[in-house]
Amino acid sequence: MSVVIAGGGLTGLSVALFLGQHGIRTTVVERHKTTSIHPKARGFNARTMEILRGAGLEAQVREAGAVLRDNHDLLFCETLDKPPFRRIEAPPAVNPELAVSPAPSAMCAQDELEPILLAAAVDLGADVRFDSEVQGFRQRDDKVEVTVDGEVIEADYLIACDGARSEIRESLGIAFKGDGSTFPSVGISFRADLKDLTEDPFIIARTFHPEAPGVMLPINNGDRWVFHVRVNEPTQFTDEQCKRLIRTATGRPELDIELVSVLPWDATSAVAEKYRQGRVFLVGDAAHLVPPTGAFGANTGIQDAHNLAWKLAFVLKGQASEHLLDTYEQERKPVAEMTADQAMRRLRAWEQHSGEEYEDDLVVIFGSQYVSSAIDNAVPRPLHLPTDGVPGTRVPHLWLDETTSTLDVIGQDFTLFHGDGRWHESPVKAHKADIQGAMLVRPDGYVAWRGEEPADLTELIAKLTGAAYDPRHEQL
Repeated sequence: MSVVIAGGGLTGLSVALFLGQHGIRTTVVERHKTTSIHPKARGFNARTMEILRGAGLEAQVREAGAVLRDNHDLLFCETLDKPPFRRIEAPPAVNPELAVSPAPSAMCAQDELEPILLAAAVDLGADVRFDSEVQGFRQRDDKVEVTVDGEVIEADYLIACDGARSEIRESLGIAFKGDGSTFPSVGISFRADLKDLTEDPFIIARTFHPEAPGVMLPINNGDRWVFHVRVNEPTQFTDEQCKRLIRTATGRPELDIELVSVLPWDATSAVAEKYRQGRVFLVGDAAHLVPPTGAFGANTGIQDAHNLAWKLAFVLKGQASEHLLDTYEQERKPVAEMTADQAMRRLRAWEQHSGEEYEDDLVVIFGSQYVSSAIDNAVPRPLHLPTDGVPGTRVPHLWLDETTSTLDVIGQDFTLFHGDGRWHESPVKAHKADIQGAMLVRPDGYVAWRGEEPADLTELIAKLTGAAYDPRHEQL
């Protein structure tokens, strides 16, 4: 049982971690020499933090991003050294989040998070190869042959986490469909002593100086920053251009600057036409491109990984048929389409003042519903909060005791929650909770079935997974 993961960034390492939790051996192939040196994503929403909590990493991630815990407001200014002409006070969303989740959102720069994911994945057996490259692959009926640095690796599956310009997706002939490029930008990661500008912390500052319009993001409220500059066409600035832009935007013409990385990127909305071809799956940016408005993109990729991992593990262990893997696209593609649409609505409302309406962040994060053959009797409905435990939605967060949520007792198998004692012969872990009847929850935390009367759960799980279910299989 083995899986090759092309791409060892945020999404690829997440796949390796989640598969490792199920005891599945992975080989991660990353062309860069290390984890990311560019902060990229910074905000991880409550659903992602629930998933990291389940992996035992929540506290570590919060600590890594603790310096930004009090950063919330949005500034609009000519340059950072001048008083803002507008300040949007954005108090933390912890209180609303805690009503639906045991793990509120957190700030943690991607270059801080990736090493945490890497260490956890390696501890669970992942073979992570930096400075390596997938040079090609060939699919067979029962395996995929992946060429890595001249060596052919035989694997059960190949997962493409190789980013927006995924060579694997392109070689499969899978096209992106969406709004196309909205605007090209350049992200400049740099070090400079600007801690005096964050005495009143902010999360984003938009600068409107005609020679340096852009978005300034603090990474540690001191000497680590990223400045995003919109350009007319994709470009790579020289070091001197980058420093001039930063000095102008900060109002510090003599500022001592150390450039860390310069990364061109596109604010793009697009979703792959399909997520699977044979034994190859697309995950993260290889499958969808989400504009940065709302900070949904990286979160969507991590949640893709979590959805796919348990399904691959069940199939590889003989606990499910291959048909279960088709539900990855059935469930995650509509979520990506909805999320990209919501990000675009925000972009048009915020950038173009279109007056366009969009859903609250928590509705986007928790309000979607899976409809697939891995869900029993899911009746499609629009985005909806609160989470109420209908089939296809994330299990409601309920406290089982003072410190334990329903989310905390979900493991690598199905879990049953029930409101009375008539389920004592359940073939899976069963927990009493303050609910009507019972609900069967999948390893990814989504409700697979809801009922008022006891049912044959072994038969039900076999139906949902497409294979005979044996509750005695190895638990990790």
